Amino acid sequence: MICGVEIFTTYTIFIIIINFATTLITYYSAKHIFKSKEKAWITTLMYVMATYRLGDIFVRAALGEIIAFAFLPLVLAGLYEIIIGDNKKWWLICFGIWGLINSHIISSALILICIMLICIMNVKRIFADKKRLKSLFIAGTISVIFAVAYAIPYFEQKRSDDFKMDVYDNSFYLYDHASSLQELLGEDLEGFGEKFSKGLFILFIPLLIFKCKKLNYKENPFIIQCFILGIISLILSTQLMPWNNMAFLQIIQFPFRFSMLTTLFMSFVIGYVVSEVFETRDAKYILMIIFVFMVSKQLYNVNPNVSGLPGDQIIKRSQVGAEEYLPVNFEYKTMYLYNMETPKEKMDYVQIGNRIEFKYEDTEHDFNIHVPITYYKGYVAKIITTTGEEIELDLRKDEDTAQVLISNPERVTGNVIVEYKNTPAQIISVIIKIISITGLTGYVIYTTKKEKNTNVK
Repeated sequence: MICGVEIFTTYTIFIIIINFATTLITYYSAKHIFKSKEKAWITTLMYVMATYRLGDIFVRAALGEIIAFAFLPLVLAGLYEIIIGDNKKWWLICFGIWGLINSHIISSALILICIMLICIMNVKRIFADKKRLKSLFIAGTISVIFAVAYAIPYFEQKRSDDFKMDVYDNSFYLYDHASSLQELLGEDLEGFGEKFSKGLFILFIPLLIFKCKKLNYKENPFIIQCFILGIISLILSTQLMPWNNMAFLQIIQFPFRFSMLTTLFMSFVIGYVVSEVFETRDAKYILMIIFVFMVSKQLYNVNPNVSGLPGDQIIKRSQVGAEEYLPVNFEYKTMYLYNMETPKEKMDYVQIGNRIEFKYEDTEHDFNIHVPITYYKGYVAKIITTTGEEIELDLRKDEDTAQVLISNPERVTGNVIVEYKNTPAQIISVIIKIISITGLTGYVIYTTKKEKNTNVK
């Protein structure tokens, strides 16, 4: 909108970029783990074209999860490096955690649980090698710094107001948002609403792991552990769990979110087992062609249901979303500019992003203006009078609508500007992020060059 590009074009460009990035990152991560191009390509194909991920893109438009999908393989590759690999690229998990925290906090929490479970399953291996333990500690410390940088402004806003996520009780329909057996086995992307099919490939191909004779848990437990976590996350996404009695987990919102983990772990399992079980390359190609055909058939039947809506309605819906981060008393019907003394008289304004500007020439009424911006800590307002004087205006939350209310004791006229300014906590957060990610990147560049020079000698 700011650049003059319509929302459909913008979203399409974004999807192309994120799909390209997800493909590259997944291939890099899988190749790093398997040391095999074939296994890496199979893993990448299964992951990028997984039905749950495609449902996020084409049905739910769940942008946070879509971005998170790009960074999950890095986390897995980094964890593999620390626990099983040569321990030189432990920093992969840090970049993955950084991307997750800054894209989707629920996915970050879920993958953190998986990291802890994998560490527990490999506790002997980790403590048997001080270098691995040291790398895990360093990676964990850096990840905590990333989390703190996110948490500082997050909790600042949480303390400043009550949001719908704080009073939102969805425990009563957790069970309704878990998958039934029929939905698990189905091959429909949108027929079951938000409870997408996992896809027959994700469900059954991993079972070929039992035919992998070369797979040894002692030497390389990674694939078996991925299989175990894939099964656990699969069960957690279904109605086999007593979700009606698990209100304490309502923070995840929907049990089908565990499908993201199922997709991650089972894609890597499939990448391994298909390459090991099917001896001929033709058999592998045929299997992948069938998979692509089945997924393409699902995509062909998807109806995003937005092409018939006016652009302004789509924009309004996309801005509000599921409303978790809106103040509890937010009222959408009053999203227009007016004086509190004359609420029926709408005023004209210009808005660019989170900045609103308008001319105020009313000298008959008190200066109490309702501004159509949702109130969050950090908004400021000023008026530039006809004489060029800048006067800071009192800005507070309208308790009835949860939008911005500005006032001034004197009846002044001029050009009014309402805009968002970073709070001190947000500035501190940005500084921490810049220093930490720059320092980590610098370390990676330095160690990579050092290793190359050593190899040359």
